[in-house]
Amino acid sequence: MFELIKKIQAIIDAYHANSEQMKKEIKRIVEEWGKQVNTYAMDYIQEQIRNEVAAVKSSNAKINKVYNQKLKVILDKAKKQVLPELFNKASKPSDYATKVNNALQFLMIEAEQITDDKAYMILKDFIDDYNQMKLFKNVIGKRVDLIDPNGNSTYPKTFGKLNKVEMVMNTFDEMESIANMLFIYPREDGQTFIMNGQSYSVPIDSYEQMADEDNIIGFAQIIEEYAKTIPGIGQVTDQTEHETVEG
Repeated sequence: MFELIKKIQAIIDAYHANSEQMKKEIKRIVEEWGKQVNTYAMDYIQEQIRNEVAAVKSSNAKINKVYNQKLKVILDKAKKQVLPELFNKASKPSDYATKVNNALQFLMIEAEQITDDKAYMILKDFIDDYNQMKLFKNVIGKRVDLIDPNGNSTYPKTFGKLNKVEMVMNTFDEMESIANMLFIYPREDGQTFIMNGQSYSVPIDSYEQMADEDNIIGFAQIIEEYAKTIPGIGQVTDQTEHETVEG
């Protein structure tokens, strides 16, 4: 089923569990080597702590990169489920270009007098062609206002579907922008463990990481609401649903 929020939240939760495990490992390393002060020289102990802590942080960073890549895959698949018409290109009739030119001529004739009803009659055969409708919208938008003073569309019949698709595309663009850095933001120093005057800090999330976790879930809610209007999307099988986040 289409459960975008659930899938993204699962990765976020796994990311935090991984961070918590890193914290426990760093604490364990410092404490266990701290018990060896009467067995090894302090320089040796501190070198071992540094090496083991560095290895833990490196392993944590590698796993977080995997989470980042999994998030991008989820968004890509979700976009193709929600907007299949943009990716499953239907074949066009041989006279399609002629119909487009004829429609443009009719729009030019109507010019500033074009209404929503007239525009719809001229363009109804192209409603499902996202890219072509963007071009038509640009043509009409040069002659009339497509938005009223309250921010509402003045051509809901003609461009209602296009406006929704553009909203969804903009939302996915925002999510993909977030996904470029989520889980791999540079971290800050958090809790510090002290051993003979040497400190070993646990990396913690930056403000950007925490804010973007909330932001991407908020955008996912918008996408899920839109997805509810798409017939049959709830029955779409996502082959990644039964994979573990860590896999």
